[in-house]
Order: sequence, then structure tokens, then C-alpha cells
Amino acid sequence: MATPASDDDVLLPPDDDATAAEFEAFDRFPWSKHRAFLLGLLETLGGADGLSPNPTHQGSTTFCRTVFYRRQTGRRIDLTRYNGFLAASPDYPSIDRRLLAALYAAKRAATTAEAAAALRIVETVAAGPAINPFDGTATPHDDAVPSWQRSAPKNELRVPRAAAAADEAAGASAANGEAPYSDKFAKVIEAVQTGKELEGIRHIPDTVVRQEGITPLGKLKPPKKPWETAAAPTASLASALAFGAPITTESGHSLLVDLHFPPPPEQSGPVQSEVGQ
Repeated sequence: MATPASDDDVLLPPDDDATAAEFEAFDRFPWSKHRAFLLGLLETLGGADGLSPNPTHQGSTTFCRTVFYRRQTGRRIDLTRYNGFLAASPDYPSIDRRLLAALYAAKRAATTAEAAAALRIVETVAAGPAINPFDGTATPHDDAVPSWQRSAPKNELRVPRAAAAADEAAGASAANGEAPYSDKFAKVIEAVQTGKELEGIRHIPDTVVRQEGITPLGKLKPPKKPWETAAAPTASLASALAFGAPITTESGHSLLVDLHFPPPPEQSGPVQSEVGQ
């Protein structure tokens, strides 16, 4: 028998104002004053030895905060929605980067032995003022974002009206179950439907006209046959085949034509049949 889903399994999407208030309360939590959280975060980041700027530390810090926040307050923060909220709000102050900056600074200032380095770092951060991302202090830059991208304008790029209209038409055709056509293919469809000639089509005539100077007969002389000893004119060769007379050329040389195949070679001994042996 299926059991009804609990409140933790079903998450209804709240409105924008409720989401912003929820995430702001989550970020205003006094994270820098909870030593247990700082110690757990430090171990998650690889201990004191691994406490150096790393692009993956910000995501790990956010995850650790969601786990610790639920244990302390009983409120669940959807990590996917929170990351989407941060991506949609580039000017929103980041508590994660400020916590990491404080830990990095405490690591550089620590001079004790390696065994007590983690506790020393946590005590240094906890003894300082509470980190409030909304106090107007500048948030450290994200090391994973290049400097040129940080200085890029945050407003949306202007889209031409013609391109926007084309996108709307393509979206409407896709919504109706039709695949959007390219401009060239749309012109072909229009030409076929209206009976117009297609652009770039080359008309080929049905008849073949031979060019002057080209004949279907070759100009080379036929090669000699195996039984011919020399080349001969066609008329003389025909007469020689008909009467068996030798052919005499204009220079006085006689040409011989073999009218029969040569006899087979003589065998040296009697041929014995292998049938019946």
C-alpha cells in the first residue's frame, strides 16, 4: 500500500517574494559564530592543508550550510532553487565567498603546528565580527569567473525585431506540431505551391546536338590480328581473304595473310587414357 508523500518530498514552488525572503534569512544566519559548522566545513574542504582558493569550495560551502541550517532550524533549503536564485541575481551578496575569504585569511595568519592549525583557524574566524553579507561590505570576487566577465554588462542584449518575429513564428509552428523551415527551404515550398521556377535550376534540352568536328567513328587504325604478319589495306585484305593471293604493296613488298590457324604441336609419345585405370 502506497504511503502519502511527506512535506520533505513535495516542494511547492513559492512566489518570488517568499523565495527571496527565505534565502535572505538563510544567508543572514550567523555562520561565522558557529564553531561546529566551521570545523565541519574545514574538514569538507580538505582540512587546513587544502584550505586554499579552489573553484569547488563555494559549492561545497553552500551544501554544508544547507545541511547545518536544517539541523539547527528544521527548515529545508532547496539547493537547486537556491543556486538558480543566485544565478538569476548577479548582484546578490554571497555569504559563501565571504566565509571562504575569512578562512583563507586565517589560514595565512596561522603559525601554530599542523595538528592545531584547523582549530586555530576556526577560533580566529569565530573571534572576529559576525559576517553579514548585507552590511554593505564588498563581496570578494569569484575566482572561477574571469575578470573580463565580471566587468561585462549585466543587462540583456538587444534583439532585433525581425529576429524576434522570426523566432516567434518558428515557435508558433513548433507549437502546432510542425517543424520550422529554413528560409531556403521555405522558398522552395512556395515555388512548388505557386508553380514558379526554382531559383538556380538549369534547364537541360531533351535532344542532344553533336558539335562540329566530332564523329562517332574513331580515327585510329585497328590493331593487327594474331594471324596477320603485316598491316594491309582493307580492300587488298578482303581480296586476299577471298582469293588466297598474296598482297603486294606500292613499294613491291608482298604481305602474307594466315587464313588458317597453325597446326597443333606433334606429341612425342602415345597418349594413354586414364579412364578405367
